[in-house]
Amino acid sequence: MTRKLIGRVGVDSGRLLIIDPFYLSGTWGEYNKIYGLDDNDELFEQLNYPLGHEGLGVVFRSGLGDGKYNVYGTFKEIPGWGTRITKVEIELIDEES
Repeated sequence: MTRKLIGRVGVDSGRLLIIDPFYLSGTWGEYNKIYGLDDNDELFEQLNYPLGHEGLGVVFRSGLGDGKYNVYGTFKEIPGWGTRITKVEIELIDEES
Protein backbone atom coordinates (compact mmCIF):
# COMPACT_ATOMS: atom_id res chain seq x y z
CA MET A 1 0.00 0.00 0.00
CA THR A 2 1.10 3.53 -0.78
CA ARG A 3 -0.08 6.78 0.82
CA LYS A 4 0.25 10.04 -1.09
CA LEU A 5 -1.08 13.57 -1.15
CA ILE A 6 -3.96 13.70 -3.65
CA GLY A 7 -4.98 17.33 -3.15
CA ARG A 8 -6.02 20.09 -0.79
CA VAL A 9 -9.48 21.22 0.22
CA GLY A 10 -10.29 24.83 1.11
CA VAL A 11 -12.68 25.61 3.96
CA ASP A 12 -14.58 28.87 4.42
CA SER A 13 -17.45 27.58 6.58
CA GLY A 14 -15.48 25.83 9.32
CA ARG A 15 -16.78 22.41 8.22
CA LEU A 16 -16.41 19.76 5.55
CA LEU A 17 -18.93 17.49 3.87
CA ILE A 18 -18.49 13.99 2.48
CA ILE A 19 -21.25 13.24 -0.01
CA ASP A 20 -21.80 11.62 -3.39
CA PRO A 21 -21.69 14.57 -5.85
CA PHE A 22 -24.82 13.16 -7.52
CA TYR A 23 -26.84 14.54 -4.62
CA LEU A 24 -25.57 18.06 -5.27
CA SER A 25 -26.68 18.12 -8.91
CA GLY A 26 -29.76 19.88 -10.23
CA THR A 27 -31.68 16.61 -10.13
CA TRP A 28 -31.33 16.55 -6.38
CA GLY A 29 -31.69 20.31 -5.87
CA GLU A 30 -33.21 19.90 -2.42
CA TYR A 31 -29.78 18.74 -1.21
CA ASN A 32 -27.91 21.81 -2.45
CA LYS A 33 -28.25 23.58 0.92
CA ILE A 34 -27.09 20.81 3.25
CA TYR A 35 -24.85 22.37 5.82
CA GLY A 36 -25.61 20.73 9.18
CA LEU A 37 -24.00 21.64 12.49
CA ASP A 38 -25.68 25.06 12.45
CA ASP A 39 -25.79 26.34 16.02
CA ASN A 40 -24.82 23.36 18.12
CA ASP A 41 -21.59 22.17 19.66
CA GLU A 42 -21.46 18.86 17.79
CA LEU A 43 -18.24 17.98 15.98
CA PHE A 44 -20.00 15.86 13.35
CA GLU A 45 -23.43 14.93 12.06
CA GLN A 46 -24.77 11.99 10.04
CA LEU A 47 -26.94 13.33 7.21
CA ASN A 48 -29.97 11.26 6.30
CA TYR A 49 -32.07 10.88 3.18
CA PRO A 50 -35.55 12.47 3.16
CA LEU A 51 -37.10 9.16 4.26
CA GLY A 52 -34.86 9.16 7.33
CA HIS A 53 -32.30 6.46 6.59
CA GLU A 54 -28.61 7.23 6.92
CA GLY A 55 -26.09 7.42 4.13
CA LEU A 56 -26.66 10.79 2.47
CA GLY A 57 -23.42 12.16 3.85
CA VAL A 58 -21.38 13.19 6.85
CA VAL A 59 -20.59 16.76 7.84
CA PHE A 60 -17.92 17.62 10.42
CA ARG A 61 -16.09 20.60 11.85
CA SER A 62 -12.77 21.19 10.16
CA GLY A 63 -9.71 21.16 12.40
CA LEU A 64 -9.16 24.74 13.51
CA GLY A 65 -11.79 26.25 11.20
CA ASP A 66 -11.20 27.94 7.88
CA GLY A 67 -8.10 27.20 5.85
CA LYS A 68 -6.62 24.63 3.50
CA TYR A 69 -6.36 20.97 4.47
CA ASN A 70 -4.26 18.19 2.94
CA VAL A 71 -6.10 15.15 1.56
CA TYR A 72 -4.21 11.85 1.38
CA GLY A 73 -5.13 8.67 -0.44
CA THR A 74 -3.94 5.16 0.36
CA PHE A 75 -3.52 3.07 -2.78
CA LYS A 76 -3.45 -0.71 -3.11
CA GLU A 77 -3.29 -3.15 -6.00
CA ILE A 78 -6.50 -5.18 -5.96
CA PRO A 79 -6.38 -8.43 -7.99
CA GLY A 80 -8.65 -8.14 -11.00
CA TRP A 81 -9.30 -4.41 -10.42
CA GLY A 82 -5.89 -2.76 -10.60
CA THR A 83 -4.78 0.06 -8.35
CA ARG A 84 -7.59 1.44 -6.19
CA ILE A 85 -7.90 4.02 -3.42
CA THR A 86 -8.62 2.08 -0.24
CA LYS A 87 -8.72 4.98 2.19
CA VAL A 88 -8.93 8.78 2.12
CA GLU A 89 -7.64 10.89 5.00
CA ILE A 90 -8.01 14.61 5.59
CA GLU A 91 -5.32 16.09 7.81
CA LEU A 92 -7.29 18.59 9.90
CA ILE A 93 -4.61 19.32 12.51
CA ASP A 94 -0.95 18.48 11.99
CA GLU A 95 0.06 15.64 14.32
CA GLU A 96 2.93 17.77 15.60
CA SER A 97 0.56 20.51 16.84
